[in-house]
Amino acid sequence: MWLRLGRWLVAGLTFQLAADVLETAITTSWDEVARLAAIAAIRTFLNYFLERDLGEIRVWQGAAQSDTD
Repeated sequence: MWLRLGRWLVAGLTFQLAADVLETAITTSWDEVARLAAIAAIRTFLNYFLERDLGEIRVWQGAAQSDTD
């Protein structure tokens, strides 16, 4: 269950980041660009650590599965 939710969160964060990049392309003020950059940095930070945790869980599950074989 946790892996499935994590995969969807990673996908959602990736699409949100892409939307931020597109929104930056049409933004006219520097204040909005700075706000979008901060949001993009936070989303990138979250995505990195979520992806890292999912990778650790996959390794752990692979090790547990190979022990049972």
